Amino acid sequence: MDILAVVERLNSRRAARGEPLFVTGIGVNTGPVTAGGLGTADRMNYTIIGDAVNTTQRLESYTREFGENGAIVSEYTLAALQDQAHEFRFESLGAHTFKGKSEALTAYRLRAAPLAAGVEAG
Repeated sequence: MDILAVVERLNSRRAARGEPLFVTGIGVNTGPVTAGGLGTADRMNYTIIGDAVNTTQRLESYTREFGENGAIVSEYTLAALQDQAHEFRFESLGAHTFKGKSEALTAYRLRAAPLAAGVEAG
């Protein structure tokens, strides 16, 4: 939420100067990854790979459909939040089948203000 708030403040200044606005999408997913150096000794890059990484990228890509700044979390992240989920407000986007995935994944849009119940049916 902090990242989106900073982008909104930046966009306010850009709009005042007549500059194009930034549209930022954030995908958040939870799952196992492999992390480490990848490459050769003279060209080593630290990276993460795995299905969870690919799913996160698909979630981020889905934010483009909003036409505005936004963040999406997966059902796995929502489950991992457990008792902290009530600190956020989520809008269900329903189940989606993303490229490279055989099973549907329920996605939630992260909204600015928390609700008492935590998850809003959407």
